[in-house]
Amino acid sequence: MPEKTSYAAGAPCWADMATPDLEATTRFYTGLFGWTANPVPGSGGTYNTMTLDGREVCAVFAMPEQRKASGERPAWLVYLNVPDVRQAAARVPDLGGQVLVPVYDVPAVGSMALISDPTGGPVALWQAGTHIGARVWGDPGAMAWNELATRDRDAAAVFFAQLLGVGTQDLEGGSGYTMLMGPEHPVAGILQMNELWPQEIPPHWMSYFSVIDTDEAVAHVTDLGGSVEVPPFDTPFGRISVVADPVGGYFSLVSPAEAEED
Repeated sequence: MPEKTSYAAGAPCWADMATPDLEATTRFYTGLFGWTANPVPGSGGTYNTMTLDGREVCAVFAMPEQRKASGERPAWLVYLNVPDVRQAAARVPDLGGQVLVPVYDVPAVGSMALISDPTGGPVALWQAGTHIGARVWGDPGAMAWNELATRDRDAAAVFFAQLLGVGTQDLEGGSGYTMLMGPEHPVAGILQMNELWPQEIPPHWMSYFSVIDTDEAVAHVTDLGGSVEVPPFDTPFGRISVVADPVGGYFSLVSPAEAEED
């Protein structure tokens, strides 16, 4: 796909993960997706931007010691593009959410805040400076989709529609799935967690990475020391599997339906 130069308001634009073992995590993802790790200048080698054919995809960074000591589990953090992060963050409490980390600036790069929706799913808000987010989207090895899994889909949908100015559209057939609709196409999803989900799993965002063949990618995950949480299954949108990296960070693999038809 052509290089991304902008994102619609409300669209996921970036993801990064704090890991307790940066070396092992970097080795896993570069081996799985063919990414190149690029230490960010000034980070002391603790923040690695991942690129695919020279284009930014996402990042992994060393989890601070205090977070490791607290037992925090590594997880991909999704960033939602907003035109004015301060204005958006100020509205979060009025809409029933919570500001977990107030707005702070990364000079020239952009500004962010960490929030949670009323159901408890953490997500970042990002106002771009020079960094718009991922420069490649949907290609094999790049992010292709992001969704919130929550026990109150309706409350989350209302929150994000009002906060981000996006539309909502429920999938037909009682699927328990709501699309967040941008001006031209869906930008993200909200999945209803039913009674089959273990109670200890909190609301969370899931990042999907595109692959050519899900089954082959799953085999590669295990070869690299990761694990398979949900074996490959077919959907109208493609063949999906939920996996985890060697330090326990969950993500999904998807070979899009249109790729399978080629």
